[in-house]
Amino acid sequence: RQCGEVRDQMEEVAAQLAHQLGAEMILIHVGDDMVNGEDILRSAAVRARVLGVDAQTVHRNGDVAESIVGTAAELHADLLVIGDHGMGPASRFSLGGLPSQVAHHSPIVILVVRTAHPARQHTYGRVLIATDGSHTAHQATRHGHALARAVGAEVALIYIGDELIGDIVLRDTAARFD
Repeated sequence: RQCGEVRDQMEEVAAQLAHQLGAEMILIHVGDDMVNGEDILRSAAVRARVLGVDAQTVHRNGDVAESIVGTAAELHADLLVIGDHGMGPASRFSLGGLPSQVAHHSPIVILVVRTAHPARQHTYGRVLIATDGSHTAHQATRHGHALARAVGAEVALIYIGDELIGDIVLRDTAARFD
């Protein structure tokens, strides 16, 4: 249900990652209009094929966030890519609507694609990973590092807060990455 330009950009990022990682790509559309949904999925699959990725398509009815999260779990997805639809300038530091619901209920890792600048290339040459030393941050840094390594990106770590504690946290986190 995301607007075409946002949806196209999100799909392109997902297809590029799938191509780089040699991963399977599954496209999902949730909505009551089966004909329109099938057209959207068919077009997305063609765009993915142009990027060298064969994509499976799935159409679901029902609550959008629940359907996305449920389908990702059902199909044992490793990564869920979703656009930032609903994130205007006033809410740029918090997820809006659908992405927020999915992020808070998904059992798998999520990549939220920033779609404010459609012409921006998503090359992932340098990945910034923020940490505060907590267990949650450790899990996030582990996934961020794995993704960066898989796409050949350089990793930069950041800690905001007390400088002494930050030095310890950053040194500990970097040691885990070898």
